[in-house]
Amino acid sequence: MLIFNLGRMRLSGFRGLKKKPKALGPKETVVFQDETGFTLHPRLGRGWVRIDQRLRVANTSQHWKRLNLSRWVGPLLGRYGMVQTERSDRQGFIKVLRHLYRRFQGYPIWLYVDQARWHKGDSVDHFLVSHRRLHLEYLPAYQPGLNMQERM
Repeated sequence: MLIFNLGRMRLSGFRGLKKKPKALGPKETVVFQDETGFTLHPRLGRGWVRIDQRLRVANTSQHWKRLNLSRWVGPLLGRYGMVQTERSDRQGFIKVLRHLYRRFQGYPIWLYVDQARWHKGDSVDHFLVSHRRLHLEYLPAYQPGLNMQERM
C-alpha cells in the first residue's frame, strides 16, 4: 500500500522496486499508467434452441476492430484520465506521453509503467530526451499491485 506524507511529499510503500523513489520536490508528481484493449466482436457461447434448429444470433460483428484505452492516475494531485489510441504500440504510448506532458504542465512527472515492450525503444528514448520534465520508471515484472492504475 502506498503512503503519502504531504510534508515533503515523500513516497513509501514501493516494496519490490529496484530503484526506490526519492523524496519529491514541492512541484513534482507521480503518475501511474496502464493500457487495456477490447475486441468489438461479441463472443457467442451457448444458448437455448430446439434440437432440430441451429443457434443464430444477429449481430453487427467487427472482427478487425478493437478499442484500445490507456488510463492514468496522479494520486498526489487527485487527477486521472483516459486516452484512446489506435493500437497498443509505441505510437500509442507516445500519444499518451504527449497527453500527460500537456496535462501536467509545470510539474516534473515521475511516470511508473509496466515493462511492456512498447514502453521501451528508440522513439520513447528520443521523446524523453526532448521532454525533460518526464521521467519514466518501470515497475517490476508480475507486480500489478504496485500500479495504482490497476486498482481503479
